[in-house]
Amino acid sequence: MAFAWRRARVGMGRLIAIALLVLIATAGVGVLQTITTAAVSAGSERMLEDAAPEGRTMRIAANGVADLGDVDQRVRMAVNDAYGAAPVRIDRRESAVVTDDRGRGWELLADAGAQDRARLTAGAWPAEAGQAALLETSARATGVALGDTIRTATGELQVIGTWLPLDDTDPAWAGDPAVSSGRTGNAAGPLLVTQDALHTASTSARVEWVIAPTSLSAAGISSYRSGTALLERVPKNVDPDSSVGLSVSGELAGTLERIDRAAVGTRAIALLPLAVVLVIAAVVLGFLVLSLAQTRRGETDLLRARGASAFAVARDAMAEILIATSLAAGAGAGFVALAAAGWQVAPADAMTPALLVAALLVAVAVAAAGFAATRRPFARERTDSDRATAIALGTPLLIVGVMAAVSYLQLQARGGVVAPDGSADLFALLAPVLLLITATLLIVASAGPLASLGARAARTRRGFVAALVLRRISRSSRTLTAALLCLSLAAGIATIGLVLIPAMGEAQTAAQHRSLGADVRATFPVQPGSDASSAQLVAEAFGDGASVALSGPATVGSEAATALAVPRSEAEALVEPAAVVGLEDASQRRIPVVFGGVLAERLGARVGDQMDLRLTALSKTLPVSVIAVVPAVAGAGDRGVLMDLAVLQKLGVSRTGVVPQPTSVWVRTDDADAAAARLRALSAEPVQIRTALTDSDAPVRAPVMLALLAGIGLAAAIAVAGFAAVMGAVVRERRADEPALRSLGMTVRSARTAARAETVVVAGFAVFSGALAGAAVAAAIVPLLEGAL
Repeated sequence: MAFAWRRARVGMGRLIAIALLVLIATAGVGVLQTITTAAVSAGSERMLEDAAPEGRTMRIAANGVADLGDVDQRVRMAVNDAYGAAPVRIDRRESAVVTDDRGRGWELLADAGAQDRARLTAGAWPAEAGQAALLETSARATGVALGDTIRTATGELQVIGTWLPLDDTDPAWAGDPAVSSGRTGNAAGPLLVTQDALHTASTSARVEWVIAPTSLSAAGISSYRSGTALLERVPKNVDPDSSVGLSVSGELAGTLERIDRAAVGTRAIALLPLAVVLVIAAVVLGFLVLSLAQTRRGETDLLRARGASAFAVARDAMAEILIATSLAAGAGAGFVALAAAGWQVAPADAMTPALLVAALLVAVAVAAAGFAATRRPFARERTDSDRATAIALGTPLLIVGVMAAVSYLQLQARGGVVAPDGSADLFALLAPVLLLITATLLIVASAGPLASLGARAARTRRGFVAALVLRRISRSSRTLTAALLCLSLAAGIATIGLVLIPAMGEAQTAAQHRSLGADVRATFPVQPGSDASSAQLVAEAFGDGASVALSGPATVGSEAATALAVPRSEAEALVEPAAVVGLEDASQRRIPVVFGGVLAERLGARVGDQMDLRLTALSKTLPVSVIAVVPAVAGAGDRGVLMDLAVLQKLGVSRTGVVPQPTSVWVRTDDADAAAARLRALSAEPVQIRTALTDSDAPVRAPVMLALLAGIGLAAAIAVAGFAAVMGAVVRERRADEPALRSLGMTVRSARTAARAETVVVAGFAVFSGALAGAAVAAAIVPLLEGAL
């Protein structure tokens, strides 16, 4: 060991470079992973905040609970047990509808947390039975003023205050439409009262426990998802004999699934440049270790001549490299730990990839040191070196190529990098990296033969600088392998990133259009037998920009589908205009429909086919005729069935005796938030409102895409440094050829120009061919990686 320390003085510069490379790669990978994890956590919180109110909570409800105190305690315990370490907020609210002496309906609300989510506009909050505070919107609509008394069958309520919600989309309001519009059904309100007043006014009050996550992070998504799934057991655990009648509802599970999928997919994609960083760092590290051994070749030969065994020489060389790289890896890991603490990321999330990279790089460096100590490194190949390089690369090219093919097939089968269980499929994720490595190995293998062909062609021209440069490249292709690999990989991953990032944005926009079909989409509860649906009434009140639609689950044959019926004027915005020609034709007694691509493929349907469609909401079967097949119907997806609403209503009533009523309002607007607020203000029924914001995964995707760019930058920096190191060694070798070149009539300036030209040619070939390889890989994998989101 003492000899290893003394020996470190020789080639100290290269030893420091080796340690710095390990430190930078370890710290860079760990810090980028820290930033990615922090960005995913912040983005997940934002996605949950932006989701529709019903998508942010789960609700447990029951009517007319006798022993509310005991049931409340058991429900809270069961909910906390379900979520375990994942913290949740539980708000309880009670409501009931009563009628006053004038026949007006009023919604009474007892909610201990309401005062924290609202502000008084006049008067005071109710403090005792007989007092009430009325929503200001409802007060204006009903003409009730401060001091007025509302008389019910069980007593009197004096209005002592008016209020407005701080945020009518706060999930703690449990989607109560009255908080936004001042009405719920035919009742005005809410009229905030004390719990005693509510229980006096009604014995069948509805109690709801609203459950919402309080701290969502990248690591905690799975805990919330499993806890939400366990909520289905709460009614059985709390009320085994079903005497209370507890029920569970809410869309939180779907929101968490969407967030988890976005988080898993984007974090997986952010690993792509880090995998390339590892490969490039390993190549550069191997070159530096071999270069260090080259500087000590004379000393090593002397030791062997004096009787030192190959094992002893290799042991000392490996010990030296092990010490240097381990110290550097430890320093890099310490830097990552500081970054994780600063970004408030769990140490395991940041340290695991950093330590993995460090361990692999240390192993590569130690193995290279042992290999170099037992051989004469950089033995110059004087004959057929271009062919030798191509042959030497054959085995790794075959191995990596087979792995790339299998990985690509798995990526293709998955349709993305997210496995069915919601985890990242790391082998499928490696497909672009393995394909890129395969392509760069082909580039390196072809560099020597191509340079040799170029040199032969250059001999026919005057001057021999070009021929000299190409001849040198062909005869030194083995030495240049590391330089070509580094720069080609960096150029390739940069090209993939530049193609992938905008493609992800376009894919998200297209997916939102397929899902929504409009800027704002409001869905109302179905009202069988009603002469006019809530959707129709709200659309008429909204005015310009609003149209109605009927959408819901359906069945065609044995295949599940999504039925969508819109006015003819809206249909052209959902599919290409040519596909809706004839959509309004009702003369054949069959409803003309447009099928989504997947549905048509599953059914084997073609234009002109006649089938039966069963609308779940109507529980009736309707005859349809396929007039077009499109990849997807905006608002219904690739399993959509598009119809004209007027035709559906006309033929539907003749077949079923019931007029199919619209269930949603679609609004096209430049201000989605304002339109959504107006829709809530117009609705007296619970309404689910979706916009591009509520469905967007941009809060997770956008910052992680920046981390992807940072990873590409790190790969490029290490690649350029490695290229410079290799070409520096090559240029130093070329200086030994200057006397021979001067004897042939070449000046020193021309000789050095030739050396610089060699660097430029190698760099240009590596960057150009690497970019082409990256573009080819991107064309193959980007459409599949879009499925990651």
